Amino acid sequence: MYTISKDSEGVILTCQDCPHIERVNVFHSSLGSQRTQAALAMFEHNRTAHHKDPMLAPLTKNYGRMEQW
Repeated sequence: MYTISKDSEGVILTCQDCPHIERVNVFHSSLGSQRTQAALAMFEHNRTAHHKDPMLAPLTKNYGRMEQW
């Protein structure tokens, strides 16, 4: 999906399938973790540009009911 590296300007997320990058320092810390914001932007890039979903799909809200022993 992407690799994480660091240079003199900060942390960089690089797409493994193309030259697209997200720089962590571009995102605003007032909106939460900059690294999380960059990762979400990279997930969105993978979804739109490469038609790939994250490896782990979110769990369904309907877990069902466990039977009593």
